[in-house]
Amino acid sequence: MRFETFGVVGYGHFGQFLAASLARLGRVLAYDVDDAKLDDVPDGVRSAPLVEVAAADVVILAVPFSALESVLHEVRDLLSRDTVVMDVVSTKERAGKLLEEILPPDANLLATHPLFGPPSTPSVGPVT
Repeated sequence: MRFETFGVVGYGHFGQFLAASLARLGRVLAYDVDDAKLDDVPDGVRSAPLVEVAAADVVILAVPFSALESVLHEVRDLLSRDTVVMDVVSTKERAGKLLEEILPPDANLLATHPLFGPPSTPSVGPVT
């Protein structure tokens, strides 16, 4: 399976890092409740409404744990059956339970716990 579109929900430091890194691999759509965060996106990243972001091949939830439950409810009915939903929340057990409880039972879930965040990127660089 080849992923052509990436949707990033949450455009804070980690969301910005992921969006810029993934722009080399496909089309990136970004959404944040704070529209001001999306005023200056890099080449290859486009601000889009949540309904469009949730239609991407891979949807990455880069939101704080405190916002995860409400975001999951918002995107639940917008996701296609083939979409891979990835979260980058650092509290895995609780986040994983929310993903399983709120999203459809046949959802393609990828619960991750990134070891390094944006502060380490000057030495590591974007993912390729």
